[in-house]
Amino acid sequence: MPHQEYNVFKDLESEGLMVIENEEGLPWSVYVGAAGMPGKTAYFAWKEYSKAKNGEVAFVTSGGGSVGSLVIQLAKLDGLKVIASAGSDEKVAFMKSI
Repeated sequence: MPHQEYNVFKDLESEGLMVIENEEGLPWSVYVGAAGMPGKTAYFAWKEYSKAKNGEVAFVTSGGGSVGSLVIQLAKLDGLKVIASAGSDEKVAFMKSI
């Protein structure tokens, strides 16, 4: 895809693109994190390198950050027990909430 101010595509799928519907009414920043660089980093790193199996334990450093918090959720979805670290009480509380 060339760099432009904007692009017009007739067929999004052939370009590897999709329209994100905001049916939940969440702030668009939520989608930028999960569908953007942090989400892709967490997803592809977890799927490519973790080799973890259901019932095992995953340790996630910086679990209160954008990438780490997504890795925690991916690990839980795969049936792992998650232990994580963070640099503040607020981030620890956030990790416990997810």
